Amino acid sequence: MKTYATAKVSGARVTGAELEYEGSVTLGCDIMQLAGIEELEKVHINSLETGAHWETYVIRGEGTEIQLNGPPALLFSPGDRVVVVRYEELEKAPDRIRLVCFNQGGRIDYHEDKRISQ
Repeated sequence: MKTYATAKVSGARVTGAELEYEGSVTLGCDIMQLAGIEELEKVHINSLETGAHWETYVIRGEGTEIQLNGPPALLFSPGDRVVVVRYEELEKAPDRIRLVCFNQGGRIDYHEDKRISQ
């Protein structure tokens, strides 16, 4: 088994950061559906502003919100652009990755199941 990236949300903006919380990331249901990410699934979050990296589990939110809860609220601020990646343990490399890309205005620009050449 190897670990492969199977979904990527790129350029989304953090909408909230709540330190006094048990931990996790709140991802809006629109993002979750388009990226194929499920509640309680592990994701990696990377800041395009500071380079901060965090691994946590997902809880369902509204629309396109992204809120960092607990300790990562110290690393990510509202307005920061982030990349969220889901990795999976698979027997063989996937032939596609789900992409959800945001524009500079914080709206979903496009989404696709991108074919990966092998």
